[in-house]
Amino acid sequence: MKALFYILFIFLLSGCAATYKTFTVEQFPYKELQTENPKIAYATRQGVMFNTNNFKYAKREQKQAYNLIAFKIVNKSTEPINVSDFKYSCGGATVITPISMDTYIKENKQKAGLYWLYLGLVSPNPFMGKNGLGKVIPVGAAPAIINFALAHKANKKMKKNIGAYDMTNKVIQPNDTIYGILPFKGSSNCGEIYITMP
Repeated sequence: MKALFYILFIFLLSGCAATYKTFTVEQFPYKELQTENPKIAYATRQGVMFNTNNFKYAKREQKQAYNLIAFKIVNKSTEPINVSDFKYSCGGATVITPISMDTYIKENKQKAGLYWLYLGLVSPNPFMGKNGLGKVIPVGAAPAIINFALAHKANKKMKKNIGAYDMTNKVIQPNDTIYGILPFKGSSNCGEIYITMP
């Protein structure tokens, strides 16, 4: 009975890893386009991870003050515009700067390797002496393998998904509209994100 209790307890704990839900940025309900800038019109959607039900990643974001923001940007000018020329501000006053997508992915991914610590969890063997088995049963093996595989697969999906929409250094052609995402640090409490350019 004690062994069964330990096994159930371990499997309850093993619910730590989470899957990843892919998204397309074009489907987001963006705020109304900001059109004051003569060269661009834009709209934003903050909290991408939370709003796509990727709560495990959203929680990690919150701990590190990260915010993945989606953008819809229209080039109203007659010249190509590079996204790297944009300046961003929080609430129109505090300047914020995107961090690299590689940094965001590295620091926000699930720590899959930590789930191997479950291997150290064992339970007393209730059948010791009857069938020659050892003194303990490694009940942590299954949760370790399952959680590692789940977190590893989720991280790969996350990297591929957000990497496909990384706006860093994207060029917007005249009269074109692009959709993409950028990660920021310290912008979680922004009411509005504003974009300016030279």
